[in-house]
Amino acid sequence: MRSKWVWVLLVFLLLVIVNTGTSARDIRQGDTCTIEADEVITGNLFALCRTLIVNGTVEGNLFGAAINAEINGEVKKDAYVAAGQLDVKGTLGEDLVFGGIVLHVYDSTQFTAELADVINVNLSTVLDPEVTVPGSIVSLSYQLRVMGDVQGEISFWGSSLTIAGNVQGDVDASVGDSLSGNSSQVETLLVPLRFLNLEVHLDDPGLIIAENAILGGQLDYTASSPGLIEGELANEPVFRQVVTGPDFTQSDLTSEENFTWFSRYITNVIQESVTLALIGSLALLVLPRQIQGTLFNLRRRPLSSLGIGILTFILSFTVWIVILLLIVLIIFVLLALQLGDLVVISLMTIGVINIGGAGIFYFVAIYVSRVVVSLAIGRLFVLTVLKRSGTQPSTAYISMVVGAVIFGMLTWLPLIGTLIAALTLALGLGAITILVTRIQFREPPRPQPSPGWSVLPEININQKPLPPPIINDREEGPGMENLPKGFNWWEEENDN
Repeated sequence: MRSKWVWVLLVFLLLVIVNTGTSARDIRQGDTCTIEADEVITGNLFALCRTLIVNGTVEGNLFGAAINAEINGEVKKDAYVAAGQLDVKGTLGEDLVFGGIVLHVYDSTQFTAELADVINVNLSTVLDPEVTVPGSIVSLSYQLRVMGDVQGEISFWGSSLTIAGNVQGDVDASVGDSLSGNSSQVETLLVPLRFLNLEVHLDDPGLIIAENAILGGQLDYTASSPGLIEGELANEPVFRQVVTGPDFTQSDLTSEENFTWFSRYITNVIQESVTLALIGSLALLVLPRQIQGTLFNLRRRPLSSLGIGILTFILSFTVWIVILLLIVLIIFVLLALQLGDLVVISLMTIGVINIGGAGIFYFVAIYVSRVVVSLAIGRLFVLTVLKRSGTQPSTAYISMVVGAVIFGMLTWLPLIGTLIAALTLALGLGAITILVTRIQFREPPRPQPSPGWSVLPEININQKPLPPPIINDREEGPGMENLPKGFNWWEEENDN
């Protein structure tokens, strides 16, 4: 699921880069931006407004950011819109790419290109019955309602999917549990959106293929429980059930249900253990000292690691939001300076850095943190139970494998497995954060004297030099052979 997020963002970035060949011809910003019905934008349109209304014609691409947006006219190329709500009622030449909260494509909408796609990352998407999408739909959202026709495929990752039209291609979906019926709980979190006049009505989780729906391709969906399929399917659906723990509060569980759950539990433990063991072994091979440093932090500072890990994970979302806002600000500054060609380079560079940085961070948070905790568990087991010396080179790898197996068995337990996984993420991420901070801000070591060399004493520059030693005139020394008897170099001080 997480990798699919990255792919959707990469597709969005590539579409922007590839299709932005011309410089900006028109920039609109302010409270309300309206393209009148008789107005024609000959190139691309860039808009940053509270309310964006396109009643006229945009011959190029549309790049818009607004709280509320409407496309009632015609956009002859792609439309890239980020908004609280986007209502599409006009004509779109090519792809529709949307990011925000609500996307509503009305009956009057037309796509003129043969392979125009709809790509969206949002909360709710609704396509009315008379809408025909020539290409495919790629949706990452809470819910997707397809009441019209789709000539391509549908790829959906979210909670609720309803299809009541004709889909000629395959349907690949990952939906929520239809037995939970928790849409009302989600809607309570959306009360603040009503102040923005957003039309948000959420369906219950699950898959619904309505009675009048026709699916010409293969239906392949993943869920906790089977969906409601009443329409016409050209092929037998493929249902992949998400593994969930049994309800131990029920006393009437059959032996078949217990065996099914246990077999899935073993399968997930094996997959989890193999993944962590491979990643951990590679980390030990490449960064052995750094991994050992995280173990030191877990042993000496467990509470600090837990607190710092929770704080780091929470702050990461704020950091990426701020980065995205800065990217938008930079782009609009460049557009205001009429540097349209530089926008493409900026999008390419900043986008790759941002997506790459986010991918690395969450890979560390999700996988490397579990590797660190698994290694700590395995090391404790090997030293205390197996009585194996920790100085042997193979002990670290044995500890990694043993810890991965123990961690997999714990995290896939019902009821407490989710809590263990959350604590593991916080502990591991906190230990890694402490180690990175120490490496980044530690003071350089003081130079040490080389072996075999004595350390010179400190010299006080204010100290007066001592006079040379007084030679006794009765004793002959070097250079005193030819001096007359009784000769003295220094006058003897008067004792008075």
